[in-house]
Amino acid sequence: MAYPDILAPDLKIIGVVDGGVPNSERIALRPNRRVALTGFGIAVGLSAGDAGALPIYDNVFWFPEMIVEPPAWLFVYTGPGTTRQTTFPSGEPALVFHWNRKHTIFAQHDLVPVLFSVGFAEVGDHIPPS
Repeated sequence: MAYPDILAPDLKIIGVVDGGVPNSERIALRPNRRVALTGFGIAVGLSAGDAGALPIYDNVFWFPEMIVEPPAWLFVYTGPGTTRQTTFPSGEPALVFHWNRKHTIFAQHDLVPVLFSVGFAEVGDHIPPS
């Protein structure tokens, strides 16, 4: 969904990449402006189509306390790992987080990531393979 700049959420879910693929499944996000990640989280939701999604109990990733700004990328891998920062060949910074789940989450297309903060939620969708 496109928003006027003033109404654009601080973070935008780009989508689930490699859903169901162990050690590759991740959620891609981008900040729309300088934003503190404190208070943002991602929940697993059951897709309800155009009506959004119903969050599934006890399936939440919380972002750490840090500030990000465009043109950064954020990747939340669903598997285990260590938070790190890297840079794309284009020079864009990328922050890599890990949910530390033992199994993939988004193999089923009716399970979707729901980005939330106080007063805002956005449902992500799967990106088809290239």
